[in-house]
Amino acid sequence: MNSAPQDKHLKAFITLLANEQIDPDLEEIALVLCQVLDIECQESLFREELDLLANTVVDRTPEGLIAVLFRSGLLAGDRVQYDHPHNSLPHKALSSGRGLPITLCILALLVSRRCNIELWGVGLPGHFVVGAKTENGTEFFDPFNGGIRLSRDQCIAIASITGVITDSEGLFRPISTRSIVIRILNNLTQSYRRRSDWVGLRAVVSLRLAVPELRKTDLNATLALVRELN
Repeated sequence: MNSAPQDKHLKAFITLLANEQIDPDLEEIALVLCQVLDIECQESLFREELDLLANTVVDRTPEGLIAVLFRSGLLAGDRVQYDHPHNSLPHKALSSGRGLPITLCILALLVSRRCNIELWGVGLPGHFVVGAKTENGTEFFDPFNGGIRLSRDQCIAIASITGVITDSEGLFRPISTRSIVIRILNNLTQSYRRRSDWVGLRAVVSLRLAVPELRKTDLNATLALVRELN
């Protein structure tokens, strides 16, 4: 396989994340990540499919978007092959209609900007939802579970499953694109390791080494992955 395309996209990924003070564009970094991991990922097709989804949203409100994308079953959580690597890749989730919570939320965010609807990602421990301003105030929606509406207390209860919550207000702050990328890479690392997919794991390790935050906090763990590959 010719590695030149992946090398080009890896360089773009490195450039987008080089400065820790700058949060990259979500669509741009998600697309580049997909291109590094899947040589068949086509930028034009990915953007066109997002445009088509946006065109199906007639009711340009958070509720209307959630209804079209998730309550209709058009996009849904994959409970059968939950941790399959494809479920972490937005372009794959877009084509299959199935994905992880974080991936479905990314698609919701990318469609919402095309519809001029304000949504933001909420990175709960162990789960991912979207927040929105509605006529009822701030509300939260769970794309993985059919777009159901969640209260703050329900979000806290979900987060509490993973342990004690010390900063409940912090749970609801819009998550940065950089943090989204790190969560995706963590998911993919575990997914590829469980499958002994060394080609995929090697690609993810190259991405992890390109993220300054991970180089600072997770370098030893990443180097251990490198040793597994050698």
